[in-house]
Amino acid sequence: MVDKKSSIFRRNSGITILLLIAVSIKFVALHPLWIEHYYLPHIYLPVSAVMRFCLGWLPFSLGDLLYALAGCMLLINVISFSKKLINWQLTKAHLFYSLKRILVIFLSVYIYFNISWGLNYNRLGIAYQLKLEPQKYSVNDLKMITNVLIDKVNDGRSYFADSIIRIPPYRDLYGQSVETYKETQKQFPFLSYEYRSIKKSNYGRLGNYLGFLGYYNPFTGEAQLNLTIPRFVVQWSVHQDDKGVPLKRAD
Repeated sequence: MVDKKSSIFRRNSGITILLLIAVSIKFVALHPLWIEHYYLPHIYLPVSAVMRFCLGWLPFSLGDLLYALAGCMLLINVISFSKKLINWQLTKAHLFYSLKRILVIFLSVYIYFNISWGLNYNRLGIAYQLKLEPQKYSVNDLKMITNVLIDKVNDGRSYFADSIIRIPPYRDLYGQSVETYKETQKQFPFLSYEYRSIKKSNYGRLGNYLGFLGYYNPFTGEAQLNLTIPRFVVQWSVHQDDKGVPLKRAD
């Protein structure tokens, strides 16, 4: 009996370890200060730098290919499972194995996602880093700042009169993003940035319907840009989605 229980434990020890790691991550997520002082400098920054260093030189988006591959594998498995279900070929052993496999995959993705980026969602944010005291604001305050920004944009455009504003090529925009962060980190050292990894997203057209200008791929450390949007917006998107710098979500 003891040997049987020991055998069952050995067969499921992998899932047990993954579950313990996942629970530990969930516990850490409840403590933003731990994330700021331990996860950020000792895990996220080194891991993201390594990913950018290893993959930034590729002329294509490895992350997009991995998403496509994962989608194809999911489709194949769903079709295979559906065929067995329709033909009454599913056994309890096969069903148990399938559920166990799904759980292992889910836990592995969850753990990797949180280590490489996900725990940033639970950080205190840039207000904490800049030592800002959050204040309450009203709808009227938001309207006022919106009008101020509109006036600033219109004033800036007036300097160019009727001339055509030429926006640099994409490659130059990528380089400007890095230079901007280097200049900014002189005043704010926590915005240090190394190893550029900015790529064109293969899902740009789809992004126009789903509503994203770009995104950070947490599995490869690549900044994915939707280049089907107006080019003047790309300048903002490059800085927003290049998450090599230690910011919280969309800070």
